[in-house]
Amino acid sequence: MRTQSDIVRDMELRKNTTSSGEAVQPVYQIVASGRDCFTTFYRSLKQRVVKLNLEKWNQANPNGGKVFNDANGNQILTIELEDTVGLFKEVYKQYQSDLSHYFRNLYTIVRFVHDSELKIDKQKYMRLIRAQLSAYELTMLFYNCLANYGSGKFKQYIEEYHLLKNLDMELLIRNVDRRGYCVSAFGAPAKPHVTPPNNMNNQ
Repeated sequence: MRTQSDIVRDMELRKNTTSSGEAVQPVYQIVASGRDCFTTFYRSLKQRVVKLNLEKWNQANPNGGKVFNDANGNQILTIELEDTVGLFKEVYKQYQSDLSHYFRNLYTIVRFVHDSELKIDKQKYMRLIRAQLSAYELTMLFYNCLANYGSGKFKQYIEEYHLLKNLDMELLIRNVDRRGYCVSAFGAPAKPHVTPPNNMNNQ
């Protein structure tokens, strides 16, 4: 995890602060660094969600109408999980240089532990990996593996090793988004498949 920590530590998001019309070398201001970058990624996703939700509301109510809020003052969402995943892809593309490197390296670490032929407690090592992920890292990981970037093996490892056990459900765009994963991803035992009994009356 040393390399993964280095990747997070070295992350920097910069903003061009050069005034328009100035014929000088661009001046950049650091707006986030390290783990704070994931807060920025998440806020970018949330902003897109609010915007799309308002657009969908206006389309459904062409004559106008107030967008309703819940008891906490948050917009009642009309978007679906596939909408959120699409918006995540926009965020991913905007910050691809950081996010692709981060998730690719995290996947490599998880796969290395999973494929190890040594007699080690793999769950223990996965817990160590999980313990180093912040709340916003886990949330972005959640949506990454529902997008094309992380579907497949990475999602399977997350479910097998409970890597989303510490996920703050309040950070999900919608609580029902959790249905995109097997419950084992959150630390609950996977539900066994039960074969229904034969209907003796039909035999």
